[in-house]
Amino acid sequence: MPSLRVACLPVLLIAGAVFYQSLLGPLLSLGGAFRAVEPFKNDACTKVEGAEACEKLVLHSPSGLVYMACSTLESRMNWHPYHMALNASGRSTTDHVAIYDPTSEKIIRTLLEGFADARGINVHGMDVVPSEFDKNELFVYLVNHRPPVEEAKAHIYGADSVIEIFKTKVGSDVLTHVKTVEDPLIDTPNDVVGSSDGKSFYFTNDHSTKVGLMRIVNAYLSRPVTSVVYCDVDAGCKIAADDLAGCNGIARGKDGKIFVVLSTTSVSEIRVFEEQDDNSLVQTDAIPADRHMDNIVVDEDDVAYIASIPKTLHFFLVHQKKLFNSITIEQKYKLEKIFEDDGSQVSAITSAVMDKKRSVLYIHGVSAPWLSICKV
Repeated sequence: MPSLRVACLPVLLIAGAVFYQSLLGPLLSLGGAFRAVEPFKNDACTKVEGAEACEKLVLHSPSGLVYMACSTLESRMNWHPYHMALNASGRSTTDHVAIYDPTSEKIIRTLLEGFADARGINVHGMDVVPSEFDKNELFVYLVNHRPPVEEAKAHIYGADSVIEIFKTKVGSDVLTHVKTVEDPLIDTPNDVVGSSDGKSFYFTNDHSTKVGLMRIVNAYLSRPVTSVVYCDVDAGCKIAADDLAGCNGIARGKDGKIFVVLSTTSVSEIRVFEEQDDNSLVQTDAIPADRHMDNIVVDEDDVAYIASIPKTLHFFLVHQKKLFNSITIEQKYKLEKIFEDDGSQVSAITSAVMDKKRSVLYIHGVSAPWLSICKV
């Protein structure tokens, strides 16, 4: 009669195989555990200091101005709800939108006018959209991860996140506050894509809950529990698309297309949606990728550029040291690599935008100490 140990061996082998195929295998593959980084077009990069820890970049193509949602490196380590860094006492009180002007080659720090929230602003995702009424006027949509009213209990409640709407003029260093949008559906916002009316937007919720064990479990198991939400300042918010795993960056393309990046331990793809008359989203395409991705931007030619991470596992190990090893920027549908670096030229990347007129790629990130500008 076989021993219990021998009898259990097939069960353990099957369980191990299932675990590897469903969880560990995809994690190692997407995480780039065995991937070699091959630097590509990274030999003409310059560093511009004056804005650090900028999670999201948006290019205003007509002027060439680059808008950046920035913080401090120390603050990102202490207060970053996406990574469950919930030390509210260590957060920055100087988060801001910075502007890089390619003409003067200088970074301008904007001022907030009419913004009275005592809890201030802690930025994450952002969009900058020309007004449909005046092309020299811009609407700036910002994810603001405010701490809860009881700051000391941030680790219990999580962030009290909202979407802020500002308006400004092209080239101005002043952002005038228009509206703070609060809603129960604004739960774990990551990125936002705004409309030209200054009143409506879509945003991604990147986790199932603000805090708690199930947040971790759902994320690790890549459960489809995140969503895209549509909000109107007059009508409120509603789910536009749900049953998604790991919603991250979001961008608007031509003809009503909305691009959403999904990135989890075992999922990495771009979902393409069509806007409906009721502002819901219907999926029309899914584009798989072989590595983890972050923010996405779409240019006037309907080409999407995505900051992706060849070796995610290494990224999370060194992220706590405020370093980064490499990135890849990929082009939509073909997923064509247009830039890759091994960490020698650029650092800690989460966002990139291409200025085709100047043939330069602007690169920054949530724990990057400077803006990188690369000729490509």
